[in-house]
Amino acid sequence: MSGPFTSRAEARAEARANARALAAKNPRAAFRHLLPRLLFGTWLAALGIVFTLDNVGLVDARDWLRWWPLLLVALGAGLLLTASSTAEVTGGIVWMVVGGAFLLDRLDVLPVNVFDLWPLALVVFGGVLVVRALRPRSTLSGDESSTIHAFAMMSGVTRKTATVAFEGGSLTAIMGGIEVDLRAARMVQQQAVLDCFAFWGGIDVKVPPGWVVHGRVWPLMGGFEDKTTPPAPEDVQGELVITGWAIMGGIAVKTARE
Repeated sequence: MSGPFTSRAEARAEARANARALAAKNPRAAFRHLLPRLLFGTWLAALGIVFTLDNVGLVDARDWLRWWPLLLVALGAGLLLTASSTAEVTGGIVWMVVGGAFLLDRLDVLPVNVFDLWPLALVVFGGVLVVRALRPRSTLSGDESSTIHAFAMMSGVTRKTATVAFEGGSLTAIMGGIEVDLRAARMVQQQAVLDCFAFWGGIDVKVPPGWVVHGRVWPLMGGFEDKTTPPAPEDVQGELVITGWAIMGGIAVKTARE
């Protein structure tokens, strides 16, 4: 019986050691990983205190619950202070703006109902698409055979490449799906960047076993999933950086053999 318990204890000890190593190497990244749990735990504790004081007649919970949007503002501020990419900076600003709008509405400062402003979300999403389209990609050589691009709107797209000098590309799925097969691709440079945008859609990417994947996707009511198997240091053949947004959609990367 001691084997499984010992393994679990060793796994927990290894996880704590990895967390301490991350905190020592990159304190901002460590704080960014802890931020959601820290804020949610603090919010739950504060909520419990308010309801307890309300039950004993010391405060009126309604006077305190209207401040709940501060949680969104704090989340955005934390992401903004620890951001390491443009997407994280934008995400932090979005959360702060949304939380601030709800807070002003709760305090009856706004002359209109905050839900009447929902069309501004279309403005934001449109602006994101425009910025992505106009953003220069200086890291690409211009060789179309070394990059991969796909756009799917209310449809499905499949792409596959066997280039020996893969440099990256861009994928956009709007109410549609994109499947990309990179199993036969190889890299000449050490790193390639694949910029993704999924809005009410999904993007699936297959990579060869020797690639290390770094996810820098900002999920907004969506998700990013890294299903890859990290190779041994001596077997690394390249690094693939996944950037972009997953808005009410999903982006997944997995290792697959040919």
